Amino acid sequence: MKTNKNNTKYAINPRKYRKDWFFTGFLILFWLIWVPLTIFITVAALVDPSPFFLIWLIFGYVGVCFIPYTLLKRNRKHILEVDGESLVVYGTGFLPTSSVWIDKQDLAALTLEHYDDGFELESVYTLNLFQKPGVCPKRIILASFVHPKQKAILLEEIGEFLRNHGFVFDVKDEMSTNRGVTTRG
Repeated sequence: MKTNKNNTKYAINPRKYRKDWFFTGFLILFWLIWVPLTIFITVAALVDPSPFFLIWLIFGYVGVCFIPYTLLKRNRKHILEVDGESLVVYGTGFLPTSSVWIDKQDLAALTLEHYDDGFELESVYTLNLFQKPGVCPKRIILASFVHPKQKAILLEEIGEFLRNHGFVFDVKDEMSTNRGVTTRG
């Protein structure tokens, strides 16, 4: 999608891009293992109500419900809209209408990377918008189920869109030929 200064919206419609079937298939396989395991732990907790089983079941049932919800929202559109001195990103949270406001001075980076939160390195490439530290939420994930090569195209287009509207931010692209290159946008 080509952008210009007068166009204040950029829409990401995942239906128009190739899917990341590896990521989708992994979630489906994980869920198919997770559900029987949760049922097994439920039965074990009924027989022996130990604290371990009871705590595990909290996470077990969250996973049983959350993984299908994640798969259902794989086609959720993300809309980036410039509103004065802010960027509004719609479709970011639990509800399709959820939004995040980012002031121009609070946008830190646009990245395509295997994100490392300090505990674990993600196994899939994610397209992220980062706000400066101290602002909540710090990270916004865009186009989760889109194929990584398509995310690289989105990275360029979103970067151009934001630069056209006067946003200054770092760009990190781990998929480029210069692995892990960070530039100022």
